[in-house]
Amino acid sequence: MITFVCLQAQNYCDQGSRYVNTLLRMVQRNVTRPFKFKCLTDDAAGLDPGIGIIPLPADLETWWGKLYLFKYGLFPDGARMVFMDLDTVITGRLDDIFSYSGKFAALRDFLYQNKIASGVMLWEAGSQSI
Repeated sequence: MITFVCLQAQNYCDQGSRYVNTLLRMVQRNVTRPFKFKCLTDDAAGLDPGIGIIPLPADLETWWGKLYLFKYGLFPDGARMVFMDLDTVITGRLDDIFSYSGKFAALRDFLYQNKIASGVMLWEAGSQSI
């Protein structure tokens, strides 16, 4: 099973919970297999009850919370994880993601082709831990 996870801190763009709920609905519409959906957040108000909440440590500012995704023990070792930024728009089926077996994958930066972008990442929990 894959766990989709997002980060919502400081009521992102004054629409934090709305964006998280929208991302969940996009995933639901585009995945035919069972999955989990979790949100790292400093405020769970307004989030869909089906979303697993992971409290964001108070000492992490805004997007630094992305680093927390890789904290050892946050997710069970070997769990298949997919992170998506809240501004991600899903336009088609995501089922092929379930067959990915590598330790880590990320978007290629659109401007700097030799660098990664962190807007969408896939990894095996425990393999990239800090």
